[in-house]
Amino acid sequence: GGTILQTRGRSLYMRGNSALNTMGFAGSPYAGGRGSLGSNLYTVTVAGQTVSEDNTQRFNAPSHFYSLYNIGSTGVQADMKKFITFDNVAVTTITFTNAGSEAQTFTVQAQSAAATNPTDAVDELAGKVSLHSGSVNNNGLNNVVWSEVTVGLKAKGFEADGSTLKREITVPAGGSVDLSVVGVVYSDDLPDSKASFYDYVEYTPADAFKTGVTEFNRLWAEDIPYID
Repeated sequence: GGTILQTRGRSLYMRGNSALNTMGFAGSPYAGGRGSLGSNLYTVTVAGQTVSEDNTQRFNAPSHFYSLYNIGSTGVQADMKKFITFDNVAVTTITFTNAGSEAQTFTVQAQSAAATNPTDAVDELAGKVSLHSGSVNNNGLNNVVWSEVTVGLKAKGFEADGSTLKREITVPAGGSVDLSVVGVVYSDDLPDSKASFYDYVEYTPADAFKTGVTEFNRLWAEDIPYID
């Protein structure tokens, strides 16, 4: 599957080697310019548990990324899919499956280096980031701010606790629990990104994945010329 995340939006992407062994979008997110959006776009972790990837299950393509993760001592496995839409919406869907004989309860956490401020919604965080051209040493030009963008983080069923979104879940014995976490980068010039962000939050995890991959395939089919 490689270490460079292939899925990307119109301007949002993960530069260089991504931390694919971490759920969510860990690594170096960029949205134009030489300055990153922070150390991670966002991560999804489980409080008190070490989450380890089974990278033999990794699938990495322009449409989406998939891998399997083990949730510490719980015996629960997490099937994670993630993708970035054309409108710079970064979606993570996770199915937690418990093959054991006892229910497992734990707290899922989502954090972003850039989206740390509360909003009017209990399940949402946001922050402002300036995109800039880079320093004189990089390109011989003055460091110029190109744009100010908003980074958003929202997850249905979660609640903000400081700069972290949290949700306690119980995975029944022999059962599963689905959830999704959604991030976004948008500006006044890209109002569709903000609207799409809220749309993806309202989708079920299965519908979010189906919608994202279907839209990717539609755009791909439109962009690739037909040669007879």
